[in-house]
Parts: sequence; C-alpha cells; structure tokens
Amino acid sequence: MIAIQENDEKWDNRSHLIMVAKAMQSQKIKLIRLEFPHTEVQAFGDTAILYYTYIFETGTEGGVSGVDAGRGTEVFVRKDGNWLDVGWHLDNGA
Repeated sequence: MIAIQENDEKWDNRSHLIMVAKAMQSQKIKLIRLEFPHTEVQAFGDTAILYYTYIFETGTEGGVSGVDAGRGTEVFVRKDGNWLDVGWHLDNGA
C-alpha cells in the first residue's frame, strides 16, 4: 500500500498508517464525522478507481476538535474475491 496524504511530502505505507492510528488511539483522538459528499467509480475488470470528496472531523475527550476536507483517489484490486485498497492520494482541494 502507498498512501499520499495532503500536505505531506513523505509517502506513507501500511506500517506507518498503523503507527499513526495507534498514536491517535493513545491520545484518545476519536473520529466524530466522516462524509463523502461526492463519489465516482471507474471499474476495469479486477481494478476499480474511486474518486471522491471528503469531510472528516476528529475530537478529543476535552472537546478539542478539527475538521478537514478535500479530494481523494483510491485504487482497489480484486484478489481471491476480495477488494483490496492498494493506495490512495488525498489533497485539500486548494
């Protein structure tokens, strides 16, 4: 998996994303809202490309929250009957 996050020069991989998720959990950061206002899918046999806009909000128990929005592209590949997310690219739409 390769993940290109908005405003980040370094590309992420599965190991790094798991590390980030664990750090968020230890800081008690929770996902409050996740929306995909617009989505389009192109399918080519065992490959599908998903284009979307997103809005997500995170927060802490203390009430501090942050909202982020942008555009994304994800690539899925069907392997052994299951769809695998093999990579994505996010940007803030600026």
